[in-house]
Amino acid sequence: MDGSLKKRLKDMPGKVRGKTGTMRSIRTLSGYADRNGGGRYAFAIMFNGYKGPSTPYKEIQDRICRMLVRGGQ
Repeated sequence: MDGSLKKRLKDMPGKVRGKTGTMRSIRTLSGYADRNGGGRYAFAIMFNGYKGPSTPYKEIQDRICRMLVRGGQ
């Protein structure tokens, strides 16, 4: 894992592979999440037009990835 995901989702090494993208008021993350117990999800998450800092949206993206790895739980 390298790039901007290197410091994220450290509790799930190798389970999420993706690409981030950011611009003013836009934060995206797309890629693959390997589900515990087998299977793989493809995902794309985009926030557009938000006000204020992007940190809460990055945290939501990470929570969604964790849910996908756990199989939607």
